[in-house]
Amino acid sequence: MISTRNALGLVALLLIAGCGTATDSTSPVVSSSAPSSSTVLVVKPSEVFQGYELSDEALERLDAVRDEINALVNRYEEKGITAGELNDAANEIISSHAEDPFLRVAIPQVVSLPALHAFLASEDTENLDSYIARHTQMLVDNDSPHADEISQALTMLDDYWDAEKIQTVAEKAIENAEYYLGKNNAHAASKAAEDHGSTDVPVENLQESSARIHAEMGSGVQHLEQLLEK
Repeated sequence: MISTRNALGLVALLLIAGCGTATDSTSPVVSSSAPSSSTVLVVKPSEVFQGYELSDEALERLDAVRDEINALVNRYEEKGITAGELNDAANEIISSHAEDPFLRVAIPQVVSLPALHAFLASEDTENLDSYIARHTQMLVDNDSPHADEISQALTMLDDYWDAEKIQTVAEKAIENAEYYLGKNNAHAASKAAEDHGSTDVPVENLQESSARIHAEMGSGVQHLEQLLEK
């Protein structure tokens, strides 16, 4: 084990394309080689993490899984695998990381967001409802704050889920996004970069990416609230 961090201090992990790494015990972890669309992971402190030490090995495994799902999504977009094969592979990755408390929450977020994004961007989404529903549920159940993608998914699922289900998922998605936004991650990410002179993460890149993500989440929350008003 290279080093450890107490997971109770970990609130969010922001993956940004093309950046290096900057961490401390209280700030978000900013990791490199992220997918083209940045992914924010939220791991809420809980009794599950009492005494748990987050290792570098776990973070490296997270990076490996992220690369694996991105490769699968690329194959799907290039029509090298079917939607069903992408869905099955994503589900297998998620289920194979159920033992570790951190990865059990983080992996579904890392895997389901790009899978959901790929399904939503498909030319024909008519037969993808079950896959969209599966990964929307994964994101919401594991506290993902990506309200924008979830709001798009719920629009697609209007005829697949009943009104009560839509409302329940929308409310939880809003709660997740507002929890993240309330932590002011842009400030925390900048602090992480400032605290580590050896990092190659430009502070302005962190600020720009965080600001964009905040705007997308805020827009998603608004769309979800409008959905609830219908």
